[in-house]
Amino acid sequence: MKNIDIQLKKLEREGDFELINLAKKTLISMKKSGFDPVDQLVRVALCLDFSGSMRKMLSDGTVTKIVKKCLAQSIILDDNGEIEVFGFGTDAKYLCSVNVENYNNFCEQLQVEKPNFGQTNYNRALEEIIKFYDATGYGLPVLVIFVTDGNTANKRLTTQIIKDSSTKPIFWQFVGIGKDNYDPTLDMTILDKLKKNTEFKYLVKLDELSGRKIDNAGFFAVHDPNLVSDEKIYDSINHEFPEWLEAAKKINLY
Repeated sequence: MKNIDIQLKKLEREGDFELINLAKKTLISMKKSGFDPVDQLVRVALCLDFSGSMRKMLSDGTVTKIVKKCLAQSIILDDNGEIEVFGFGTDAKYLCSVNVENYNNFCEQLQVEKPNFGQTNYNRALEEIIKFYDATGYGLPVLVIFVTDGNTANKRLTTQIIKDSSTKPIFWQFVGIGKDNYDPTLDMTILDKLKKNTEFKYLVKLDELSGRKIDNAGFFAVHDPNLVSDEKIYDSINHEFPEWLEAAKKINLY
């Protein structure tokens, strides 16, 4: 029995039809993008911004919904149906692995505790994630879904880390929340994107960054994840990742 079937059977036994429906939606999205997850397993990581400005979205359940959407992605993609979860602010750390058995407890804990890690330092999160997978070994390519509501304090170092990590089997999918909607599939010049379409100007620049071995980052933004369809969010997550998988395999990154 394939991993997808095993995970869906677990959810059926639990009666968790919301997560089953999310998993089916992301599977449809992947296949629309030309990627069949049966042919390629992937490790999925979720990196959550726990800076002070995220407190409201932690308490009102917005972050919980993002965790569920990412878990559904891992049910389809991951070798064991788990996501490694990292939190960051001024500093960063690995939190735990989340799966279909423990995600409800994890989400409830987030809403109650509302962790506050201080300021927003992307570089500390990137370093922690790279250190984690360097230590555990890659084996499979890694999709990191990196959720933030603000800008980083150290752009120069963050930019260099993204460039350097383009030699590793890691794809960084940045997701901006809480400010505006940014759709990377729109046919616009980079100047139009920066001027008109989003406050996350630095993340647009990371998405378009030159000087990398391979394009290893994507970006989209949603003002309120609760008002955007699941299908749209999954289409945005799966917009660049399948192309990266194909390109990374050609140059033997995995």
